[in-house]
Amino acid sequence: KMLRPMAGVASARVWTRLASTVAQHARTQRNNSAKAFMVGGSAAAAVLGYAALTGQQSAHAAAEEPKSGAWFVKPWTSYQAVAALPDRVPGFERVHVLRKTYFTMSLFTKIRDKDTPRSVFVINARKIADMLLAEALCLLPCKPRTVTTPVDGSTYVGMEMPDPEKELCLISILRAADCMADEFSRHLPGVATGKILIQRDEETAKPKLFFSKLPSDVSKRRVLVVDPMLATGGSAVEAVRVLREAGVPEQSIVFVSIVAAPAGMEKLMAAHPQIQLLVGEVDRALNSKCYIVPGCGDFGDRFYGTEMGF
Repeated sequence: KMLRPMAGVASARVWTRLASTVAQHARTQRNNSAKAFMVGGSAAAAVLGYAALTGQQSAHAAAEEPKSGAWFVKPWTSYQAVAALPDRVPGFERVHVLRKTYFTMSLFTKIRDKDTPRSVFVINARKIADMLLAEALCLLPCKPRTVTTPVDGSTYVGMEMPDPEKELCLISILRAADCMADEFSRHLPGVATGKILIQRDEETAKPKLFFSKLPSDVSKRRVLVVDPMLATGGSAVEAVRVLREAGVPEQSIVFVSIVAAPAGMEKLMAAHPQIQLLVGEVDRALNSKCYIVPGCGDFGDRFYGTEMGF
C-alpha cells in the first residue's frame, strides 16, 4: 500500500527488488532450517525444519509419493533418523542430564522445598522418575521396525526398544532407590529386578556392601541401575563393581540418579568410564557431612516418611 502512489518504471523496479529480497530470504531460511535439522537431529531443529519446509513438501508431495503406496520417509516428517539424546554434561563424554524446562524445574522445586508435604514430594519424585526413564531408554540400542498402519495398507518405519522381559534388568540400590525402581517397573512390566544393599558409614562416608541379589542371566542384559542421590559416588562405584563381578560389561550399564554432585560423578566415571550416567540435575557440591548442596535432604526419609538423619 505504501508503494501504490509510486508510478511508472520506478514503482516496477521497487516491486521487483522487494519480491527478489523476500524470495532470497525465504530460500535462506529453508536452507538454514534444513541444515539445522540434519546436523542437530534435535526436536527443536525438527520443528524448525518442518515449519520452513512445509510449503515445499506440499508442493512436491504428489511427485515424491511412490506408486507402491509405501510411506515415503523424509527427514522432516514424523520419522527422525537420528535419535534425540539427553543433553550431555560439559566435560564428560558419557554423562547426560535431563533436558531443563520450566516443567522439570517446577518438579525439582517441589522436591527441594523443605516445606513440601510428603504426599507432594512423592508425586513429584515419581514424575521425575518417569521422565528419567524415558531419557534412559534413549541410551539403549534399538532396532528399526517397519509396520503396516490401518490406513490404505500404508507402512511406517519406526524403532523397537529392547524387550523388558528378556533384554533389560533393573538394579535398585536399597532403600531410597526402590521408589525409582517401582516406577520404572510400572512402565516396563515383566522386567527382571535385582537388589543391592549398600549403606554409607555416617562417620567415614565410605560404602559397605551388605547384600546383593541379581538375576541369574544379568550378564546378558542391559542394566539400568537406579539411585536417587549420587553424592560421594562411593555406593555407585561399589554397585557397579558388584555388577562387573557378575559379568555385566560396563557398556551395558546405565546409571540413573535424580540429583548428583560433581564429586560423585567424577568418582563414578573415573572408576567405570564406559558406563552411561544419566542425572536429573547437577548440584554445586557436598557439605561437611557429604550431603548434596543445595540438594533435597535425605531422599529415602522424605519419600517413605521416616525420620530425617540430619
